[in-house]
Amino acid sequence: GTAISWTVQASNAGPSDATGVVVSDTLPTGFTFVSATGGGTYSATTNTVTWNVGGLADGASTPVYTVNATIPATASGSVTNRARVAATTADPTAANDRDAVTTTVVAAADLSVTKTGAAVDTAGTAISWTVQATNAGPSDAAGVVVSDTLPTGFTFVSATGGGVYSATTNAVTWSVGALANGASTATFT
Repeated sequence: GTAISWTVQASNAGPSDATGVVVSDTLPTGFTFVSATGGGTYSATTNTVTWNVGGLADGASTPVYTVNATIPATASGSVTNRARVAATTADPTAANDRDAVTTTVVAAADLSVTKTGAAVDTAGTAISWTVQATNAGPSDAAGVVVSDTLPTGFTFVSATGGGVYSATTNAVTWSVGALANGASTATFT
């Protein structure tokens, strides 16, 4: 769900000047193109940015090009960005015409909790609080647990939504499990 950038540069190790040089960078599947420096043009069909360099002298390099993209909120694991250079001039060492960068994408879920209750109450009477968790994403959250610790000396009576009370910690815990991006738990009391 965040921004990512890659840099690409092609070089000509000779022995001749190169003509018809084209540099390309293919984004990983699902990534959203944002921008490219140096006049790179983006094709949504191939998810590739291309720079038509033209001629590249023996021993010369292109400028360093930058590709900016957005990682999809649902991405996880290893993803690979691939770059390539091609020319109409024959290349005696074609094995180095491609390069790739592999990035490990980790899920991120911005969880928040809201607790409400009386600002003033009477000693010796019943009191209630409500608790609700929300996932602002960008990823789905796994293994979500909501807990509410009672103040010292308060006696637990009950909890809604399957809350489990522990006398050791004086806390109520709800094992929610998965919570989708943009979703909220039930309101627990």
